[in-house]
Amino acid sequence: MTEQPRNQRNKRPFSKPVGTGMVSLQGEMSEATKQMAIRHHFIYSTLGLMLGLVCMVLGTFLFFNGIGGSASWTAKVLGMDSQLSDAGPGALLFVVGLFIVGITRFSVKVQK
Repeated sequence: MTEQPRNQRNKRPFSKPVGTGMVSLQGEMSEATKQMAIRHHFIYSTLGLMLGLVCMVLGTFLFFNGIGGSASWTAKVLGMDSQLSDAGPGALLFVVGLFIVGITRFSVKVQK
């Protein structure tokens, strides 16, 4: 049996899409390109986490300081329904922060 270089043995031509929020790399590409894509996805996720955290902290601040007002929110996405009615701006900002954190989360799945 001819010995193949280590990087040639484990090379797969396609990676399977692994789900929402995960990096899915299609086709063959260099290891440096894969690392760059993962690094940029990590930066995107970190910025989303920081923005979501700022929204949640500001929402909590507004909520506990009794900043008044009334806001309503109705959303229908992919068959899911979300309603928030007669909520203060703090509660609404907190929910927006949770949504941002959930959408931009970073996930890694290792397949053998």
